[in-house]
Amino acid sequence: MHKFWTLLSREVRSYFYSPIAYVVMIFFLIISGIDFYFQVSFMNQRQVQYTIQEAFFNSIFFWFAFVLIFPLITMRLFAEEFKLGTIEPLTTAPVRDWQVVLSKFFGALVSYVILWIPTLLYCWIFPRIANQPAAHAAGAYVGSSLMLLLLGVFYLPIGCRPSVLTRHQIVAAIISVCAIPAPVVLGPGAYAALRSRQTSCEPGPLIVSNGVTAQLSSPNQQTSHESRRYYRWNRTMEDRR
Repeated sequence: MHKFWTLLSREVRSYFYSPIAYVVMIFFLIISGIDFYFQVSFMNQRQVQYTIQEAFFNSIFFWFAFVLIFPLITMRLFAEEFKLGTIEPLTTAPVRDWQVVLSKFFGALVSYVILWIPTLLYCWIFPRIANQPAAHAAGAYVGSSLMLLLLGVFYLPIGCRPSVLTRHQIVAAIISVCAIPAPVVLGPGAYAALRSRQTSCEPGPLIVSNGVTAQLSSPNQQTSHESRRYYRWNRTMEDRR
């Protein structure tokens, strides 16, 4: 366990020794600050039924910055090791592979959490500007913080994978930008396809013909073959009578 903590502290220090950490932090704080300013200005002009916390997470500015911070954090994790040639000493050192991988992941997670700490000031500033709380209950603060943490745990491994495939950080960032929105896009699409399939499997109405009752399937499932088979079955029952 001591080796893991040594690798983790190395990752966190190397991240904040590089200028990319401060570029990412400044970029994110500028975008989130612009979002916060516009939301407060809008809420001061008219009466709204939602809180600043709900408005903050429903803004396009938030999701734009949110999608971009993961590639910027993870693009250097393994790509820089390959580029500098330090991946060989790292893999041949007396440490296990899982310790190296987990130290990279948790180093990125620590950087991600530190990135969000300055935004806690918004919860302190807003009540003093608008004379109303930023959220209706304390659970909203805990829930939103937990949501951001779990989203980071989910998306950071997606960003780590392209960094393993190439030694160029820009290429890894571009692949991550394309891969990270995929669950957001594919999730509603898969749900719509599942709902459509469930709808197509629903039974159709009951049809009574010459005293014979039959249940037709929905129109999405009726094929010409099934129609012919039902017609032959109906004629057979009529002949038996």
